[in-house]
Amino acid sequence: MIHRFDVATDISASVPIGKPVDNMQIYLLDENLEPVALGFTGELYIAGTALAAGYLNRPELTQEKFVDNPYTPGGKMYRTGDLARWNGNGILDYLGREDEQVKIKGYRIELGEIEAGLNEHPQVADSVVSVIGRASSEEAEVRHCLICGLESVHPDAKIDASGICAICRDFKAQKSDARAYFKSRDDLVELVEDIKASRSGKQDCVMLLSGGKDSTYVLYQLVAMGLTPLVFSLDNGYISEQAKDNVNNVASSLGLEVVWGTTPAMNEVFVDSLKRFSNVCNGCHKVIYTLSVNLALERGIRYVVTGLSRGQFFETRISPFFKNNVIASS
Repeated sequence: MIHRFDVATDISASVPIGKPVDNMQIYLLDENLEPVALGFTGELYIAGTALAAGYLNRPELTQEKFVDNPYTPGGKMYRTGDLARWNGNGILDYLGREDEQVKIKGYRIELGEIEAGLNEHPQVADSVVSVIGRASSEEAEVRHCLICGLESVHPDAKIDASGICAICRDFKAQKSDARAYFKSRDDLVELVEDIKASRSGKQDCVMLLSGGKDSTYVLYQLVAMGLTPLVFSLDNGYISEQAKDNVNNVASSLGLEVVWGTTPAMNEVFVDSLKRFSNVCNGCHKVIYTLSVNLALERGIRYVVTGLSRGQFFETRISPFFKNNVIASS
């Protein structure tokens, strides 16, 4: 679903979840799978060309959640467990869950699973898990950034008197820095020619490949432009075998060598990253940059290429939060 945020009208505690995107259908149904009237609460069902086939290796859950679509013969629809209602503007407002699932800071949590875990303890006879809201002394009027719409309750919002959040202020302050990183395709073509001219071994550059769409796209573009990259990927101890196969298959299809980096200190890196940044991604980025630069030096390769999107690049290379913690390489 999609909704265009309007700072003038979307002033309630929850932003509407909007309308279905192209080629998808959203049904608001009662317990008999009949459509509910405008303004009435119903359960949200999803159908359309982008609907999943089911849950992997969980046939019982698939049968429960992916039900026959009475409005499209032979089709399926997904029972979300979300409650909603159509408002007067023809868009959907989210009203919560039919079951005990809750969302806290973006994470979906099954309260029943927590209760079951507590009840396994030999000294616990029974338990009830509930979500407690903020104390009244901590409640404050929710404001929204006039540029991006971020709520003032977000820990990084820090909305000033003019209604602008800290993230937007930082972005504006760093525009000049960003311009130095985001250049034209002509600049890339010129750089590629310099890379070719300076080649001294079998490979022209080290390409950091995660297996995702961004880095895979970049890899194919480099090969199409006549480069022979040395593919580098990180095995952090938690990457799946399927993800490894994806990386190896992409490189193999292009006739490229793959080097898998690893470090025995990965768990320590995770712990440090969680303490300093509240995530493990920053730690992984540092390990990737360090190992790939070392690999480039060993092979006599002068260039390291990442496959980060603009947003990722801004966060890891330009934002002051990361600026002093990222290895610079050329």
